[in-house]
Amino acid sequence: MSDGESNFQITQDHRGNCSFKFKFRIGMHINDRPLLVYIRNRLGLGKIFPISIESILPEKDKLTSVWEVYSFDDVLKIINIFDKYPLNTTKQLDYLALRKAYFLYADYKKRNPRLKYSRSNFKFKKLHE
Repeated sequence: MSDGESNFQITQDHRGNCSFKFKFRIGMHINDRPLLVYIRNRLGLGKIFPISIESILPEKDKLTSVWEVYSFDDVLKIINIFDKYPLNTTKQLDYLALRKAYFLYADYKKRNPRLKYSRSNFKFKKLHE
């Protein structure tokens, strides 16, 4: 399921000069929401949101449920899961990029806990098309 219905995201948190958010998401049709509830309850991570995709894809009139893991500590738990159970598609490359960025950022934060980050122009290469 993660290979097809999920994504990894890294976004800049504009509340800080150089603060980033890491996120894992699985999106499914609203009828499959019970599966997302099961995953959330089983792992004890994240939240589930309903999202209308009509504005994105006007030809479709669908409501989607999205399970998001966005807490910094919870994303580490997701990383540990995918380290133990690797993905089978090119999404593994997305995961490896998120993993590398996560640990670089965590190390940077640990070494500079009180530093107001002044560099915010990190460049990430796209690993695949």
